Amino acid sequence: MYQEVQLSEDNNWQYTWKDLSSKYQWEAIEKKKTKGYIVSVSKQDSSVVIKNIYWGDDFYEETTAKKTTTTEKKSKKQFTKKTIDGIKYIGVLEVPELSLQLPVMSHWSLAGLKIAPGRYKGSVYKRNIIIAGHNYRSHFSRLKTLDIGSKIWFIDVEGNRFEYKVSDIEIIKGNDVKQMEKGKWDMTLFTCTYGGQNRMALRCTLTNAVAGEN
Repeated sequence: MYQEVQLSEDNNWQYTWKDLSSKYQWEAIEKKKTKGYIVSVSKQDSSVVIKNIYWGDDFYEETTAKKTTTTEKKSKKQFTKKTIDGIKYIGVLEVPELSLQLPVMSHWSLAGLKIAPGRYKGSVYKRNIIIAGHNYRSHFSRLKTLDIGSKIWFIDVEGNRFEYKVSDIEIIKGNDVKQMEKGKWDMTLFTCTYGGQNRMALRCTLTNAVAGEN
């Protein structure tokens, strides 16, 4: 059972589904990417809201980018934030294999995770970032289908692109924070397993960095 909705200026680029049955797990997925926009899907009780967020026309432009080595020293650089509708974002996470593209908030919270994944701890510049996401199909649920070696990208607000590969997939019991933060991984993505009893963590290794124009 599904319904297709066209987002446009007439509906302010968003649509809300209401009074959805609690017997089913509902998800909203954008079928086609629009240049310069990323999609945000949030849930509130029995409602699901999908919204296109304008990120910038040059977001996908890489023709003038410079490649850098991955052996450079860890940077003291801080995240530049982009504020949209009162929410601060630090970049966009992309999983090409899943055609998944998600904005990443500067900090995580239980309420915020209903909107988008959030930075739990660390930094891409220090090669220790941890990002939390809800187990929604439109968020982190499908990460469990990835394999060792799958590619994941993080693009910061300035257009700097960090390319990773999945190096390990770990199931962490309950809320074992110490285990979550254990190890020297360049990036960790984690979400709840089905039922919320445990956590699944994708441990990722930086393979390349591409500098933006700025």
